[in-house]
Formats: sequence, C-alpha cells, structure tokens
Amino acid sequence: EGNVWESDEWVNNQLKKIQGINSVINQKKSKSFVNYTTHGTSLGSVITFINLLSQSQEKVRVVDFGGGTGITYHSCVLNLIEPNKVYWKIIDNEILADLSNRILISDNSQIEYTSSINNEKYDILIIGSTLHYIEDYKKTMKELLRGNPNIIHLERLHAGEISNNFVCLQKYNNSYTPIMNLNIHEFNMFMNDNGYTLVYKANQDNENYNDKSFSNDIPKDYRIRYSLSLTYKKSL
Repeated sequence: EGNVWESDEWVNNQLKKIQGINSVINQKKSKSFVNYTTHGTSLGSVITFINLLSQSQEKVRVVDFGGGTGITYHSCVLNLIEPNKVYWKIIDNEILADLSNRILISDNSQIEYTSSINNEKYDILIIGSTLHYIEDYKKTMKELLRGNPNIIHLERLHAGEISNNFVCLQKYNNSYTPIMNLNIHEFNMFMNDNGYTLVYKANQDNENYNDKSFSNDIPKDYRIRYSLSLTYKKSL
C-alpha cells in the first residue's frame, strides 16, 4: 500500500535524524555524534580506504546511494585525516534530498544531495541498507558501476547463506514493504563478474532479525539471521 520510503512515518523518522544531526553540529561535540549512531564504528574499512586515497589524490569522490539525510557522511567525516579533500554525494528519493537541502544545518560545501544517478566518475561507492529493497538490484548496480569506483562498501546488506534469493515482507510501523533475502554467493559472483573482489566482511550482530519484523512464514532455508558489512575492491 504505497511506498513505505515516502510515507509520513518514514519522513518524520528522517526529520528526527536531521534534528539529531543539527543538534550535534550546533554543539560542536564531535564525539557525541559517533555515539548517536553505530555508523561511526562500523565503517572502519571504508574510512581506511578514503584516508588512503586522500594521501595520493587531490580529491576523493564518494557516492552514498540510499544515504538518506547524510548520517553516514557526518559519522565518517569525524574520522577522516583530510576531510577537506573528500566530496560526498548522497543519492536518495526526492523527498529526502529536498528535506536535507532545506533543513540540515551545514556550511560544508563538500556534501551534496540529489535524487538521480548520472555517469560521472567517482572513487568510492557506499550503499547502506538499500539494495535489498530494489527488485532488480543488478540493474541498479550496473547503473552505479558506470561511475567506475575503486571501492564499493555495502553496509547492513540483507544477505546470507541461503539456497536462493527469497522475497518476503518486512514490517515498518503499520506497513509492510517487500525485502529480498539475498544469496551471498550469488551476490559475490555478480560482483566478481563485474570486476570486484571481496576484501572485508563482517556480521552485523547488533542487527538480529526476528519474526516480529518479518512475515513469520519464511522457510528456515531462506531466513537471514543478521545483515552483513561488505567491502569490495576493483580487481587489478
């Protein structure tokens, strides 16, 4: 019934995140923002790659697909060695892009919000808890790969050791949205075929899934216990 990611409940939730970000920016208490979200401690691999690239390049261009209000950027920037070299573009739906542009307090010209994918080149692609909500994720990935990134980081990917991809329903407040349980081996093969090698993998044990959040008739062979954090590097 409609698009959960454009519902009033979802938009209000994002507004609360913007208010939280604004509060920290106003207080200028950098440490408090890391504590505000787990992103500050779970993005270690991609932060390392950004810092390494910033040592050899004048600019490091990052695309954050499904980045919402920019919480990942504001968590990462606290841990960047040369933050002034990093340019961050967030791609999300028009509602969130507009809200973030209008409401978020930031004098940083290095972050941009948009709702469209284009063909410009960039160094790092971040996808946070987004790909498994897209019916044809391979088509979307191929569009994003036109940017020819060196590093691809997927945060909270709904994937695991299951027989095949399996679509079920996930509850969000009083609504349900389709979500795909991804076969991790098939996903890795897709990434390999497109020229990327897995260099980092971690289980997001703090994000356990249960029947209260998903339809309770999922066969055991298709259940995902927790999401994954994955980093891929462009093959030589």
